[in-house]
Amino acid sequence: CDVRNQKRSSGINAEYGETVFIYFGHLRDREFASLFGVHIKTATILYYFSHQYDSSLQPIHILRFLNWMKSYPTIDFGCAIWKVADKTYTKYLSLVIVALLHTLDTIDLDNCDKTGLFCFALDATVCPIQQPKDNETQRAFYSGKHKYYCIKYECGVRRDTGEIVWLGGAVPGSVHDITLTRLGGMLHKLFSDELVL
Repeated sequence: CDVRNQKRSSGINAEYGETVFIYFGHLRDREFASLFGVHIKTATILYYFSHQYDSSLQPIHILRFLNWMKSYPTIDFGCAIWKVADKTYTKYLSLVIVALLHTLDTIDLDNCDKTGLFCFALDATVCPIQQPKDNETQRAFYSGKHKYYCIKYECGVRRDTGEIVWLGGAVPGSVHDITLTRLGGMLHKLFSDELVL
């Protein structure tokens, strides 16, 4: 699937597609999400809002930011991946953070959930670790989804305030997200009218 040849409904998507192709070749939606942690449509929305705040921001800056949020590379490693100087890398990461901080509250989350019942969003994240020495531990900590050894955590954030209301985890990477939620005890702490997105 050549990103350059995909039909795009807007110039923003076309610009993103070209940027993605230049850096990553032929990416499907799932591969894009694996690298950046979001669907290309979400990345396009983030670019739109950040660019409204700071017109110097380009799609490549959002991609760097999303990759940084997804994989947490060191500054040196991030600079090597994106082939930029450390000052450039950190400058644009900071600019994107500031832009999103000032604009994301303008997104109407109430239209995302027509029922109005979902109180907070819950998601799992992983922290890469070194390969364990023995086979049994390797099997426990290897994530087939992420293709590396890791520890998994989950975080719940209120939709209305952005406040973190739940942290759980520190479980081996092979544990599925829904299993982590079931074992973590968060479901037992919900009020009767609360639902999780």
